[in-house]
Amino acid sequence: MVHLENLRNIFQRRAILSKEKVLQEKIAYRSIAFEEVQTLRDRIFVRNPFEARYRPLHSYVPFYFAARTPMLHVNKRKGFQKEIVIFEVSLSFLTIQGVYLLMAMQAISSLPNMEEKMSLLHLQLH
Repeated sequence: MVHLENLRNIFQRRAILSKEKVLQEKIAYRSIAFEEVQTLRDRIFVRNPFEARYRPLHSYVPFYFAARTPMLHVNKRKGFQKEIVIFEVSLSFLTIQGVYLLMAMQAISSLPNMEEKMSLLHLQLH
């Protein structure tokens, strides 16, 4: 799920990049993210089993397996749901070497503060 304005860069690179990669390469983009959630994600590190090390959550590309996501709801409230593009992909991408799926609950569990966990869960469930 991306903002319509980001399509040119996605098609030019033939890839959807992580937030970390976009910032490293200084690519202009339009964020549709809920900033409070982004602030929480800045502090989350996830163990990557392929590299046997921890990486920032922002080094991964967010991906949803549902048509109605919390992210879509947030953007509807912001008033630009009609500017959102949702990609449909084949599940065969799961067989690509290096693809790693992270459950949202795993990311939340790495937060040290229970209050932060509950606030993030609340945002994701509503």
